[in-house]
Amino acid sequence: MDDSSSEVDPGTFERSFKEYQICLEQVSRLEANIWQTATLLGIGSIVALVSLMNNDAQSQAPFGVILAISIFTITVSLVWLRFAKRWWSIQSIKFERMSELDKSIGFRQNILVDERNREALSHQLYLKENSNFIKSLWTRLFFSIPKEVRAKEGHQKAQTYEHRGNRPVVELLVAVNILIWVSFLIYSAWERHNLPVAIITLLGLLIVVFHYWRRP
Repeated sequence: MDDSSSEVDPGTFERSFKEYQICLEQVSRLEANIWQTATLLGIGSIVALVSLMNNDAQSQAPFGVILAISIFTITVSLVWLRFAKRWWSIQSIKFERMSELDKSIGFRQNILVDERNREALSHQLYLKENSNFIKSLWTRLFFSIPKEVRAKEGHQKAQTYEHRGNRPVVELLVAVNILIWVSFLIYSAWERHNLPVAIITLLGLLIVVFHYWRRP
């Protein structure tokens, strides 16, 4: 805590600190919502897929059933992703408010995180703007950083600091889940000589997924 907190009115400090704690609790609750629901979604998807594969190995399940379950699972995944994006947005607002409260009560926790995030992001943007794909790949694999970048203040911190959070990981898991179900759907159609139906369904699913995924 910064020495400036001693200059803050005790009543103001107490109210600000209480609001800070409320924001922190809500951020933690939202984070728990994301991971708990993601776990349930993942387990449900795995159980449904394994059950269908076992039934299919013993006696071929009707393609309509597989199609319906696949569409349902993909739809649930996309709907869940929209909820998760909403929760991430609320978290971002809470973090912004906590940064404002940091300044008013003399804390520096969120301010330092914001500073490191900006440094790491500007560092990555600099590398992208000043190197082609091959040079960028070489940089990431072998840490061959240009001299002018090494000379920049804060380069070492920016190079090792992770600023992306868990959102890219969660979005990747959702994308992999959808890809697995689409692949299973195509394989089931191919086994049943319904490939034209699978292709039409696949195109429709891809259009829906791409449209829904790219929505702001």
